[in-house]
Amino acid sequence: MKYIMNLLIIAALAFVMMGCDINERETSTSEKQEQVRDSIMDRANAQVPVPEVQDFVKRRAIAEYMERMDDPNKTFYLYIIADTGNILGYHVSRGGPVNICTFLTPPDRVQWSGGFYHSDSRQSRPSLDSSGVNRKAPGVDGVYYGDAACDSTYFFDAQTDALIEVHGNNLIVSDQPLDLDAEPINVRTESE
Repeated sequence: MKYIMNLLIIAALAFVMMGCDINERETSTSEKQEQVRDSIMDRANAQVPVPEVQDFVKRRAIAEYMERMDDPNKTFYLYIIADTGNILGYHVSRGGPVNICTFLTPPDRVQWSGGFYHSDSRQSRPSLDSSGVNRKAPGVDGVYYGDAACDSTYFFDAQTDALIEVHGNNLIVSDQPLDLDAEPINVRTESE
C-alpha cells in the first residue's frame, strides 16, 4: 500500500513539473512577443513622436457640455426622426434627454466565490486569487434591466412637465432651435 502511495506522489510531482515547464515555455513566448511589440512601439515613437497637446480642445468641449447639462433651467429641442429619415416633429424639454439605462446605482456587481463584493462595503476586498463573476444588479426600483432595453430616451416636457419616452433613440438634440421643417409635438392637457 505504501508503495502505491509513493508511486502516486511521484506521478503527481511529475505532472506538476510538466505543468511548470509548459508555463515557463508559454511565459518565454509571451515575453518574446512583448519585446517585439515594445521594439515596434519604440521605433514608431522615434519616427512619429506623440505631440504635446497645448490647448486641450476636447477637454474644453467636455467641460462646456457638462456646464450646460448642469443648468437646471436649460431647455433642449429634441427632434424625433422616423426610421425613414423624416422628422416627425420636436419636443422642448426641461433638461437634456436621459438614456433609459442611466442608473443611480451600478448596473453590475461582482460575485466572488465567497459572496458579493461592493465597492462601498466596509468589508475587505477578496484576495487576488479569488474568482469573480459579473452579475446584473437590480435597479433602485427592484427590477433587473437587460442591455436590449437601452434603446430608449426619456425627458420632461418644458411646458407641462410630462414624462416622455422615445424608443429607438432616433433623435437630434440641440440647446437652440434648429432651422428644420418640423412642427412642435405638444402634450395634451387635461382641459383639452
